[in-house]
Amino acid sequence: LALLLWDDGLGALVPYDEAVHDATANRFEVDAYDVLGHLAVGYRTCPQPGIVFLGINPAQFARVDAVPETAVAVQQPSGLWLVAADGSIEPTQLPTDGVIPGSFLPSPDGRTVMFEQLDTSGEGFTSLLYSVAAPDGIPTLLAGDDEQVDAYGPTFGWMRDGTRVFFQEEVEVSPGLTAQVATETSFSTVPGDGSADPASLYALGPFAFVDDVRQSLDGNLVMVAYFGQFENRVVDVFESATGDEVSRDVIPYGGGPSSPRFLPDSSGLYLVDSDRESVDRYDPDGTNPTDLFTPPAEHGFLKDFVLAPNGDDYAYVATAVEDDDTLDLGSLSDGLRTAVDLGANAFYDEMFVHPDGSHIFLDTFQTDVLMVRASDGTLG
Repeated sequence: LALLLWDDGLGALVPYDEAVHDATANRFEVDAYDVLGHLAVGYRTCPQPGIVFLGINPAQFARVDAVPETAVAVQQPSGLWLVAADGSIEPTQLPTDGVIPGSFLPSPDGRTVMFEQLDTSGEGFTSLLYSVAAPDGIPTLLAGDDEQVDAYGPTFGWMRDGTRVFFQEEVEVSPGLTAQVATETSFSTVPGDGSADPASLYALGPFAFVDDVRQSLDGNLVMVAYFGQFENRVVDVFESATGDEVSRDVIPYGGGPSSPRFLPDSSGLYLVDSDRESVDRYDPDGTNPTDLFTPPAEHGFLKDFVLAPNGDDYAYVATAVEDDDTLDLGSLSDGLRTAVDLGANAFYDEMFVHPDGSHIFLDTFQTDVLMVRASDGTLG
């Protein structure tokens, strides 16, 4: 139980952590307060803040002749572990039924973890997708037993509704009289608890090689960028609930290393244009292209540009001829705030802003992931 006291500054009831809960007397004891005001007693239902990680026990993979006769038996098998961020609870292992995950991802609500096992039993490489709920720890097979799940790149994750897992599937099609294609790539979904079979949500067509998947923050739209039949980069947008097409191969991929991103208000998408001199905005159906941002010419060519969740603050990487790259931080309303020297002509895989807007994360090939404070450009 938690005692909630009214906070005038926040305009909300908030937990009063200094209150002592006397369970025997069935009361809260508060030693000092100015004005009690409104109060309430609530029950905490949010999940314990935690971190999921993959732990490997080396003893499981030691050669038999390398293990001394007096060696202690393996106590903890390899697998997924859940630990509290504040150390308030003991680490807990999430049983994965003897499977060592190749990758994993917690659900948006923090209650279920999806994980992948690479299946090499057939002619090609496919994936088996499982989920395991933290409360019961029972792994559930979601897809891969009867489906061909693509096992490369950004091919699976959670939908923003928190109830479905998406994955790329090779689906058999009925060929026409002259058709030479037996399968096509589908963006498919399956309930994260395994309560229903997987289903195709959006057909990408034959010979599609998925490059990126992004979802609007309101959860209504999905963008898939992929290499199409003629090895060209294609950008499609469709509705997440129905799979209804919003635009197909209308919005350009752009000249930056990253695919188009959704605007924070989910009203459209933005991208570095092909000449790398400005940032363009498009409606989800590909109409109304407008200039969202143009940096000073002396900053050089744009490599990437990202907006913060507030829709105003920005971060972009630019490079001038025979000069170092810079990470420029500012806002659309007030202009440039500060610049960070990134060194000579680096290659960038992804850039994103923390949901609270306080830090920018930059994934580079040379330095792994950089963390930069948005307010002053301090490297973390």
